[in-house]
Amino acid sequence: MSGSSFRIRTSRGATDVAVERGALDTLGSALRARVAGFSSAPVVVHDASVPKAIVARALRAFEREGLTPSAVALDLHAGKTLAGAESLCHELLARACDRTAVLVAVGGGAVSDLTGFVAAIYLRGIRYVNVPTTLLAQIDASIGGKTGVDLPEGKNLVGAFWPPSAVVIDPDVLAGLPEGEWTSGCGEVAKYAVLAEDLLTLLESTSSALASDGALLDRVLSLCVRTKVRYVEADEFDRGVRRALNLGHTIGHALEAATGFHVLRHGEAVALGLRAEVSLSRALKMASAEFEQRVVRLLGRLGLRSTLPSIDVDRVLACARHDKKREGGAIRFALPVAPGEIRMVDVADDGRIADAVRSLIDGTPRPS
Repeated sequence: MSGSSFRIRTSRGATDVAVERGALDTLGSALRARVAGFSSAPVVVHDASVPKAIVARALRAFEREGLTPSAVALDLHAGKTLAGAESLCHELLARACDRTAVLVAVGGGAVSDLTGFVAAIYLRGIRYVNVPTTLLAQIDASIGGKTGVDLPEGKNLVGAFWPPSAVVIDPDVLAGLPEGEWTSGCGEVAKYAVLAEDLLTLLESTSSALASDGALLDRVLSLCVRTKVRYVEADEFDRGVRRALNLGHTIGHALEAATGFHVLRHGEAVALGLRAEVSLSRALKMASAEFEQRVVRLLGRLGLRSTLPSIDVDRVLACARHDKKREGGAIRFALPVAPGEIRMVDVADDGRIADAVRSLIDGTPRPS
């Protein structure tokens, strides 16, 4: 096995991030090596929709090391909610989990967000590890310590910064990923490509699909993780430069909320948000027309749509006003200016934002 590894230094110590094929089958030994005093009875928390074979492999990997894991399946049909977090806390109490317990989140971004949030609040804080099984979770949600649950008004409005003790990324588990999950993950890949020009250039130079080119996938995963690690280590609590990672998310989250969280996958919404926000950046005389078209071509190359048949623009604006990134009467955007260049801008002009959202509607004339 070969792969790449990264370390994030945080206020709670270091988080080791490993990207390695076959890592799921050596999970027990890997976590014993990476997490001091790793619990002899880890609790594997997984989405009920995660393939049973993946959960079984994780459990066997612990058992081979003489550990006695147990498993908790989460029903995330309704999303990650406060009720779901409370239910998991009750499960941990029923298993007599104390402050030495370690939770192991196996699944997508919703699992890592909810498990991490519970780890932050249960007994005032216990340890957890992320083992992401979707492309989106491997490059984004599992890394950085942002945990939380949603409210009807918006995404991640209740949460905490609570970094995992380790993140174990196995590209092999993506082999059976449904097409929709690949597409969703590619939305975050597009974001990282705008943040890192070498990744953008790599994607522009290939005609291969990530799902069918293992070598390309490994390289893309490594570049995405490297970029996320760099921003997180520089700004653990999201007070400055890390806000660049919100690229595409301000309008993206508003689109998710406006459509009831069940129409668009997260990565699809991020891609649409990226398209709208580069349009806003151009309207504000920051991004060039050439760069805007480069972003649009990137989305197409990754199999992502950049338009929708129709949108309730007023509803999207209302949802954007509930976003955590609102500052006073303005909405704070991380706007793309050029490859690797992001500018934080407070936009109070609802008309400008509405025009950016309308740019997503099929047939809407684009500004010259």
